[in-house]
Amino acid sequence: MVILVGLGCLFLVAGAAAWIGFHGLQRTLANVREAKSRTVKELTGMAAGAARTSGVGKFRLYCEVNGSGGCVEPVRSRIKSEPCLYYETTVSREYDERDTQGFLHTRTEVVFVDRRWSKFWVEDATGRIAVDPTGAEVEMVLVAEAYVPSTTGSELTIGGFTCALPGASGHTLRYSVAERILPAGRRLYVLGDVTDAGGELHVAAPSEGGRHFIITLKTEKELAEVTAAKAKFARLGAIVLTALGVAGVLGGIAVWLLFDV
Repeated sequence: MVILVGLGCLFLVAGAAAWIGFHGLQRTLANVREAKSRTVKELTGMAAGAARTSGVGKFRLYCEVNGSGGCVEPVRSRIKSEPCLYYETTVSREYDERDTQGFLHTRTEVVFVDRRWSKFWVEDATGRIAVDPTGAEVEMVLVAEAYVPSTTGSELTIGGFTCALPGASGHTLRYSVAERILPAGRRLYVLGDVTDAGGELHVAAPSEGGRHFIITLKTEKELAEVTAAKAKFARLGAIVLTALGVAGVLGGIAVWLLFDV
């Protein structure tokens, strides 16, 4: 009985997480479908009109901008030294840990993250607009991936890349290293707030809750299709996990009532 109820509760927790993920994907899809695509010329004109009536710094519009990503001076990624607009280098630790009941579980924790970006812009046929990627969901290209056996040292080194390793509990199995970049010169889709706050027209994180800030190499159509597919599978998974959870809990209660065990 206890095992059935315990499994049921685990499935219910997993189901709740899947429902949360599903609703998040639904919000993303709604944002993508509802936001209008604007050219840089349109946005410049709208901001200038707002500045004449309300003053500079008051303009803010949630929309999407499409164009080629560029910058004056690209940053270079930590491992591959690739010139890019934005990079993210992460190191994760995989380890074994026993729970309070003595069962062994394999877990993963991120022990190092480095994100950096240049001052970059999106340029369409009518002009260019700056992008501040702080807080954005950035889709990047994987350029490096490696797995390193457990080490007793305090540092991890791959080529010219070195990072300090924190003290850790549990038995370390290995470290996984990944590096992703946002290349310059590629077509970008940017969904966010266009604002002249600070005096310069740029794309930034939305001020309104529930709105997503996305920078991706996909087109609007591709992003909508991928998000809709993920939402469909998340909903299916949530239904299945919730059903298994309810069945486990009810089954455990039934066993207890019928057999008093």
